[in-house]
Order: sequence, then structure tokens, then C-alpha cells
Amino acid sequence: ILVRANAQADHFLRALNMNGIPHKFVGASGLYQQEEVAVLISFLTAITNFEDSLNLFNLMTSEIYEMPPVDAIKLTSYAKRKNRSLYYILKGLDQIDPQELAISDQSKAIVEKMLLDLDEAINAARNQKVGKIAYDFLKRTAYLQRLERQGAVEDQIKIQNIAKFFDKIKEFADIAKVETPIQFVE
Repeated sequence: ILVRANAQADHFLRALNMNGIPHKFVGASGLYQQEEVAVLISFLTAITNFEDSLNLFNLMTSEIYEMPPVDAIKLTSYAKRKNRSLYYILKGLDQIDPQELAISDQSKAIVEKMLLDLDEAINAARNQKVGKIAYDFLKRTAYLQRLERQGAVEDQIKIQNIAKFFDKIKEFADIAKVETPIQFVE
């Protein structure tokens, strides 16, 4: 089905979904809004700007880390109450009184894993290029492996979108003098 504008496809997509007909929507724009690409952008932003709590929230609740939204909201609200960034709160989570901020042990483990991944990427950012850092993140979190293993059509589209994002990183590398994550994010 060809449409002139992406917005015109909504009715067709809904009808295909309601009838259980497999389909693939290929739009000319919106790559950065795709969940799998937005997660990579959130990751790159998280390692370049500790004050950006929104991207860190998106990363925590993404399908990579899967923090329960209730705990993520509690952490974000606590950070706002304390007038601190979410990153600052996560780094000092051990020192916070559990009665003041109660989150599940599962979420604490997610925070620990995510901070470990971020710290590793921050250290790598000193001497590695943005493409390598993003690829190592996908490898370390086994996100691509999970998508390949599940093998659904949606998962294959996600893999293709991630590949397109890496094409954008390559385009950036071709014109940038310095290929650091902070330059790419900016």
C-alpha cells in the first residue's frame, strides 16, 4: 500500500493490525522516534550529559533494562524533590533511606547493571569512537541477540532500524573531525 504521507497510513495500519495481517511500515522519516533508536540516543545522551534525567528515565524503562515504571517514577520524583539529577540519585541510591524512597530489589539490581554499563561506556568514550561505543553497548546488553532470537517481524524491523542508525553514525564519522559521543549527540 503506497501513501503520499506517513499520516495517511494510520487507517491502513490499524485495519491490518485488527485483522491480524502481518505488515511492514516503511516511512521516509521518524527513524529517531523508533523505540530501538530512541534507546540508543538515550544511552548516548546519558553518557554525555548527567543532567538529562529524561533520557536516563527512557533508558531505565526501555526494553533493554525493563525497570518497572512505578519504581522509575518514584526515582524521578525523588530526584525532583531533592532538586538533583536522576543520575546523581542513582549513583547515591545506597545512601538513601529505604523509608524515604522504597523501590524493589529488582529495580535496584537494574540500576546497578545500568550504571555499570554507563560507567564502562563513559570510560571508553575517552579514546573510542561513537560507533564502537554504541555497538559495545548493544553487545554488552545482548539487545541485538534478544531481537534476533525472538525473530518476529517487528524484531527484524528493529534490527533494520538500528542498522540505519549506525549508517547515520557513519555519515557523521565521514564529516566530523572528532567522533566522540558528545559531538554526535550535539
